[in-house]
Amino acid sequence: SKAYGTDTPESDTDYRGVCTVPKDYILGFSKNFEQYESKDPDGVVFNLLKWVKLAADTNPNALELLFLDHKDILFAHPCWGELLDIREAFLSKRVYYTFCGYAKSQLKRMQTHRGYLMSPVKEPPSRKDFGLPDKPLIPKLDAADAAVQKLLDSIAGTWAIDKTEQLNIYDKAATALGFDTNFVELLYKEKQYSARMSEYHSYKRWETERNPKRREMELKFGLDTKHCVQLVRLMRMCLELLENQQFLVKRPDAEELKAIRNGAWKYEDVMSWSKDQEAKIDAALKTTKLPDRPNLKLIEPKVIEIMERFL
Repeated sequence: SKAYGTDTPESDTDYRGVCTVPKDYILGFSKNFEQYESKDPDGVVFNLLKWVKLAADTNPNALELLFLDHKDILFAHPCWGELLDIREAFLSKRVYYTFCGYAKSQLKRMQTHRGYLMSPVKEPPSRKDFGLPDKPLIPKLDAADAAVQKLLDSIAGTWAIDKTEQLNIYDKAATALGFDTNFVELLYKEKQYSARMSEYHSYKRWETERNPKRREMELKFGLDTKHCVQLVRLMRMCLELLENQQFLVKRPDAEELKAIRNGAWKYEDVMSWSKDQEAKIDAALKTTKLPDRPNLKLIEPKVIEIMERFL
């Protein structure tokens, strides 16, 4: 949040770094190092080789290290400056998928948590509610016949239709595959029950493990405003990158983001805004000047040169 300019006096400080490793970690086989994490202070240090892969894949948390305000960098080896000189080579249309993907995950969490607030899953589901016997007749769903599993995967997108139509699909497919329709219907019910049980366990984890401050925030505003801020920031960054090839880590909209975190936007506002923003991002993808892929012909020789120098 300090790098974004959205921090408050209560904000913690998180640290990120990139390092090289000794030659026995590269040329040998008995040692491996990808990253080091600490809790106090909260931070992570990446192996250069892992970090550069993440950055080239436009992972937001890795890529943003190349575009930090210089005041937010505590230490930089001269080799880091050489990577900064070619930082635009890391930018590509992949930002559409990574930034929007992270944003949509924040939206999904926000929707899920709001569902928990509005309709708490207080009791575990009963097998009888799904017309199932007390003990499962199919001990392991993943051990069911492979052909049926393939069938279920092929119609995974049909869960939104009503139950009667779903069962009709099962019956027709089961007959075509030579299965007894009762078995397929039982499998369908078992999967429904399993999904509901997973939902119950997810709710209980959320209820018992969530941060007390965020619990209070959700109860006050009807949504997790921290997820909301991440959603808005990531989608705006994505549009800026596609339209102007600009990666603005230090946010020009920092004050508005702070207001959103303090409950300025209602849940309905967030849903409406995210839908409109997604449409703008989709349109920008069609006209962006970003290349399809990062310039690995520029990135990889530079990384090899840096590694050889340290070795």
